[in-house]
Amino acid sequence: MMFDEMAAAQLYPPQYSQNTDTAVESVTVTLLNLARPSMWDVVSDWIDRNGPIANSKLREISGLDTLGASKQLRSWVAQGVLVALPAASRQMARYTKPELLAAPDDSLYFGLDNES
Repeated sequence: MMFDEMAAAQLYPPQYSQNTDTAVESVTVTLLNLARPSMWDVVSDWIDRNGPIANSKLREISGLDTLGASKQLRSWVAQGVLVALPAASRQMARYTKPELLAAPDDSLYFGLDNES
């Protein structure tokens, strides 16, 4: 019940630790009154640090199954916060943020090559 209440409040789950170094063994339960980051916040941070994300990595980060991760990725693409990168197959699909596809941040860059 405690786990459900914490999840409903968007808080981190309870953390348990066993105290065996004391005269009487005990268990300590820590309840953090901190808002848990949304799945998008976690994924956005992961993309910023590591580059494009695939379904398998989203499953690892979020705990979703394959279908759930696919639906979430499609939802983010539909919302415009992610774009699908070209891939040879759906199994190799990767996604990134649209702003990371922009032209290089160089004030002298005009999209022209030096051959002109």
